[in-house]
This record gives sequence, C-alpha cells and structure tokens, in this order.
Amino acid sequence: MISTKCVGDNQKKVIILGCGGHARSICDTLLDLSEQYEITGFVGRIEDKGVAYEGIQVIGADDDLQQIYNSGIHQAVLGIGFLGHGNLRNDLMIKLDKIGFSFPTIIDPTAIVSKSVKIGEGTFIGKNAVVNANAWIGRYCIINSCSLIEHDCRIGDFTHVAVAACVCGGVTVGKECLVGANATIIQGLSLADYSIIPAGNVIYRDIKTNSIKEKADMRENITGG
Repeated sequence: MISTKCVGDNQKKVIILGCGGHARSICDTLLDLSEQYEITGFVGRIEDKGVAYEGIQVIGADDDLQQIYNSGIHQAVLGIGFLGHGNLRNDLMIKLDKIGFSFPTIIDPTAIVSKSVKIGEGTFIGKNAVVNANAWIGRYCIINSCSLIEHDCRIGDFTHVAVAACVCGGVTVGKECLVGANATIIQGLSLADYSIIPAGNVIYRDIKTNSIKEKADMRENITGG
C-alpha cells in the first residue's frame, strides 16, 4: 500500500519514476520549479520503500502505480536513465500511458532553450544544457547537464544526450540513441535509430546502422552519463 494522501492542488502533484541518480537530478529541478510542481514521491522497487532524498520518500513500486493514479496524482516524470538501451524507458512509458498518466516536459531553470525549439512530452532538459534555434527534441528524451544541441538538430524519441555531449548544427539523431558523455557529433550528420556513441568519441561520418555493431574506433562497455 502507498503511504501518500492527496491534499492541496492535485494538478501540481507529480511522481518521479525511479530513485537513482538521474531521478535525484530531476528531483532537484522540480524543487526549483516548486511553483509549477509538487513532488509527491519517488516510485522505485519494493525494497526501496522509505528511502528518501531531500525529505521526499519512495512511496511505492510499479505495482502501486494504478493506486497512485486513482488517488488523484496524474503526472509522472521518468527518472530512469538510459541503462544501455532505450526500450526499458519506452516499455515503462507505455504502461504509464495505459493507466492514464500525463508526462510534463521538464526544463531546468539554468538551461538555455531557444524560443523556436519544439520539445515533445516527457523530455527532461538538465542543468546548464543549451538547445539552440529551430532544434526539434522528441518525446521522453534526456538532454543532460551541460550538453549542447545546436541549431536545426532533430533528436528522436527516447534518446539520451549525455553530460557535456555536443551535437553540432543540423544533426539528425534517431530514436532510442545514446550520445555518450563528452562525445561530439560533427555538423550535418545522421545517426540511425538505436545508435550508441561511447563517451568522448568524435563522430565524423553518418552512422547508418546500430553503432553497437560497429566496434571500429569505438569503446566497448558503454554506459550513459
């Protein structure tokens, strides 16, 4: 059973899915946006119940999501990182959507985002990120701290642009991709769906197939960031 009661303005209430590092980063942003959002709690594993960050507790697990929704909390933010591939996040969002949750776009107050940018639902833009003119960011993306999305880029659904990564002007990144920490994608290139660019790499050519299969000049044991 969940331990939360809905009081006050339910339209501001939001849960965070996950309780790891990425979820805590989102929590910090939501706390800075307290006029718009009120964090009800984290949703994690059964064994995580009672764990707290900044006084905000894990109030339930996945099996509690329907009860949480029925209690009047109808907004959810995905606080689970890339974890090696994007379909884990995708599957969870399908489950939440079937229950009826909505997914606000969260932009940290320190981020710089052009007024001409289009951003899909459920996307998170982190601290000191920059998204420049005429860029298009899909649904449920992570544009992480200090990353740069330059003008006229297109970033596909569920893609994670990791810490300090640089996506130069006019780049197209497919869905469920990872651009690793401090990686650079040179202007005008395209990355196929599910591409994974390891941390620190500079990409000078189009990636036409899943880059995990293209081991040449790429590091293995890939993680997010």
